[in-house]
Amino acid sequence: MAIRHKLGYPPYYFTIGLTLSHKNENFLIKKSYEVQQFLRENLSGDIGMLGPTPKHIARTHNLYHYQILLKYRKEERLDHVLNRLLDWSQEVDQKELRFIIDNEPQNLM
Repeated sequence: MAIRHKLGYPPYYFTIGLTLSHKNENFLIKKSYEVQQFLRENLSGDIGMLGPTPKHIARTHNLYHYQILLKYRKEERLDHVLNRLLDWSQEVDQKELRFIIDNEPQNLM
């Protein structure tokens, strides 16, 4: 367990997976980087962020999929920021954009 703590693995750190999907890959890439920028502006520098990157299986059912992985110990504003992202994903400009938040994802691929 000491190794898991030193390397920042669960149960000492927590993860959240964000998945964005859309039929147009260029639109999806643009929106993924907008989400990344929003997270960087609104969360502390203590949170680790990987991505955005294509998912392991990057396209299914005519949709492209990109992911962002967040790793944190304590993050006071996280719930508020994720709720704002959910609200953003429902705006008219994000038509047909699918946005999924997976708390403690079992599969990172």
